[in-house]
Formats: sequence, structure tokens, C-alpha cells
Amino acid sequence: MLCMMDARLRQIKNCENEFFGRVNVLLFGDLLQLPPIKRSGAPVFKQPEHLQPATHLWRLFTLCELTENMRQQGDHTFIDILNALRVGELTTQHFSILMGKLLQDTSDEFAIDKALRVYPTNQQVNDHNSAVLNLYRNNGARIYKIKAQDQLVHATRNADNVDIATIIPADINKTGGFTIGT
Repeated sequence: MLCMMDARLRQIKNCENEFFGRVNVLLFGDLLQLPPIKRSGAPVFKQPEHLQPATHLWRLFTLCELTENMRQQGDHTFIDILNALRVGELTTQHFSILMGKLLQDTSDEFAIDKALRVYPTNQQVNDHNSAVLNLYRNNGARIYKIKAQDQLVHATRNADNVDIATIIPADINKTGGFTIGT
């Protein structure tokens, strides 16, 4: 990604011998939220084979770490659990606190058809959705499946019939470096 940014900025700024075309680049993010490996199994910090000759551009950056947690201010237990969780070092005490937050009573505002649920897998989401639909069916509700198609109403032309090549320039110098259709 950095190699592509570097090459494009060099081209745009006509500074072929200067990193990032002498443009200051700021990157934001939580480094611990990056997956430790790519789907291919290669570590994220390892340069992809086809870019091996390229400079490790990330070394040109200076890390400015934000150290004050603004979201969970005052809740030191929660901060401690989140910090341990993000590096995979939950203690027995952390785990016990989290398990104590599980709801056993699924009535009132936590009823199956009222409360928002978050699941780690699509299968669990599908199972929950099926359970909610079955609950409604068992209570006499009729469930309809509607096959719908979006269409423009009162438009001067149909977007499906527009040739995208006539709208978006193919010349990378006119698209900000974003490639179209590839």
C-alpha cells in the first residue's frame, strides 16, 4: 500500500527522486488492530515478494503514540480488560469479570425479539434470526418474503443503461490514482 502511495505521489508531484513526492503523509490507526498475518500466512510486516526490491517505506515514519484513553475514562477495570484483550493476555480475573456480564435472563428488554445481539459467526447470526422468525410465526405472525428490485422513479435515464466509461475517465491522472474497473 505504501509503495503504491509513494509511486503515485512521485508521479503527481513530478518528484521521481523524493519519497512520497515530498508530500507529508499522516497515517492513523491502532497497530494492535492489524491482523498479525495475512490470509496467505505471510506476516504483515514482511514485504510482499513482488515488492521486495522496494524500500521499506514504513521506516520513514515517526510513531506518535496516543497514550491517554479518552473512551473509558475513569473505568480502570474496563480499560485493563480491553488492553489485555487486545494483546491476547486475559487473566482468570478478567475472564471471570467478562463471564459475569453474560445475561441469563432473556426476558423484558432483553427478550429474543427485542435485544440487539452480537455473534462471532454468520452461522450464529443465522440461527438467531431463524429463532426470532420462528417466535413470530409461533405467535401467529405471517412472515412474507418479498423479492424486490430497485429502480429509478421519475429519472431522466436508467442508471443500469449508463456506460460507466463515459462518466469516469480512464486516465489515472484524472482519477486521483484510483483505477476503474480493475
